[in-house]
Amino acid sequence: MTCEQLDTKSPIINTTKNLAMWAVSWVGSAALATLGHQLLWTDNITLSLIAIAINLLLGVQMIRAYIKHVKALDELQQKVQIEAAAITAGTGLVAGSSYSYLSNFGVIQQEASIAVLIVIMAIAYIGAIIVGIWRYR
Repeated sequence: MTCEQLDTKSPIINTTKNLAMWAVSWVGSAALATLGHQLLWTDNITLSLIAIAINLLLGVQMIRAYIKHVKALDELQQKVQIEAAAITAGTGLVAGSSYSYLSNFGVIQQEASIAVLIVIMAIAYIGAIIVGIWRYR
C-alpha cells in the first residue's frame, strides 16, 4: 500500500483508529475493574459488578471493531490477521491450561493469574503479526 492510499479518509486508517479507541477503552475499564475493587471501593460488590459489566460491554465493542477492521483489509492482510488470531487462540488455550496445571500442582507458588495469560497472548499475537508480515512481504 502506497502513502497516497493511506490518506486520512482510508477505511483502514479509520478502522484502525476505531479499533485503537475501543482497545484503550477496554484496557482502561479492565484496570478500573481491578484497581477500583482493590483501591477505590473495597468490598463493594455492586460497584465491582458494574465495572465488570462495563468491561464486558467495551470488550464486545472492541471485538466488533476488530472484525470491522479485518474486513477493511485486503486479502493478504486478512490472511496475516487470521493466522495471528489462530496462533493467539491456540497459544492462549495451551499456555493457559499448562499454566493452570503448574499452579494447581504447586510447581509454581503463585496462583494462576489471567493477567499473565493476557500478556502471553499479546506477545504471541504481536510475534505472529511480525512473522506473517515478514513471511508474505
